[in-house]
This record gives sequence, structure tokens and C-alpha cells, in this order.
Amino acid sequence: MTNKMSGRNLEKAIKASGMKKSEVARAKGIAPETLSRIISGKFGINASDAEEFARILKCSPSQILFERKPIEIFGTAMRTTNNVSGNIKVKDASEKRVLLYNSYNFSDDVVCIRRQNPVQKSHIDGALYFFSNRPIQNTYVDERCLSKKCVVKLKTNEIHICILYQTNDTKYRIHDSYNPDILYDNVEVQWASRITWECLDPIGEGFEEID
Repeated sequence: MTNKMSGRNLEKAIKASGMKKSEVARAKGIAPETLSRIISGKFGINASDAEEFARILKCSPSQILFERKPIEIFGTAMRTTNNVSGNIKVKDASEKRVLLYNSYNFSDDVVCIRRQNPVQKSHIDGALYFFSNRPIQNTYVDERCLSKKCVVKLKTNEIHICILYQTNDTKYRIHDSYNPDILYDNVEVQWASRITWECLDPIGEGFEEID
């Protein structure tokens, strides 16, 4: 942790709280000039300071002390009219790069998919599914995917959130992740990555979208 990083984090937390810097300084019992020096990185923040600022700003101390790594949105999962997973629309190079971040410490290989249902609104609209991009980059099926919810790319280039079962050495059966229907049987798969976390309430978990 550097003084400048924690100072930037503190400034973001103050802005998110809606409080004025003078109000924060008064609540903390320091001069506004001292707060300015903390924000600029001239003065450091220790754990006790972070806890006190967090109490004032109604955030977590980790949001002030630690760097928040951005997570790239890999694509959007669209459900179809027959209520199956449907294709995942992957963001291409012409689209704006969208990132999310919060106070969690994700590993560098983690990306996510956002779920949307343009046909019928659902309680899972906006949900985020986190998974590793290593199987994508190295084109392999992660063995931890078998019988688990995962993100799969078929040889036909379709991408699904589904449950994956192996039928023989080279082929797989795919079930929809929300009902027992079989989507595909005896299909070849390019890659598969296990979903490590489903976040049904991204806003409540503190995720913010940035460009």
C-alpha cells in the first residue's frame, strides 16, 4: 500500500458518501489541511485511521486501505423465449471496455458475465458470474467444470452458462443451468471454465461500473 493509493481511495470514498471534505475533517477531528495532505499522499493512513474514516463515510476500511482491481466484463448472457440459457454475447473490440470493481481481492485472471433477460424481467437480471479466463486463453476444459455450473464454448462457437457432463473422451452433454432440460448432447467443446461465484446483487455488494 502506498500513501498516494490510500489517499486516492479515501477521496473516492468521500465523493461516494456525498459528504464535504470539511465535514469529514471535522468528524475525524483534524484540520482540513491535514485531510488534504492525506488525500495527496503526503501523510499516510494507518489501520486505525482507516477504521475511523470508514465509520464516518459508511464504507469498509479495506476500501480505503487497499487497491481495488478492476474486473473485465467478458460478455452478456441472454435468455431466450423458451427459457434456456441462450448464447452469451461476447464484447468485441468495437465496444466500450466495461470494468467493474469493489473491495474484493480477485485474482488477475478473473472475468465476469452479466445476465440480462430482454424478453421477461427476472430477479437475476444484472447478476454477475465470475470465472477464470485461463481456459479461454489456453483453450482447454477445466476438469473442475464437470457436473458444475460453468461457462462453455462449443466447437460451433456458441457460449453458454450451463452444467457440463462428459459423455466420452472428446464429447460432452450440456444441461441448462436453471432447469433440467438437455441443451445439447454429444457435442465437442473448445473450452470450459467453472463459475466460482454468482453475485445476484452487484450493487448491494459494492460493485461499480467504470469505463
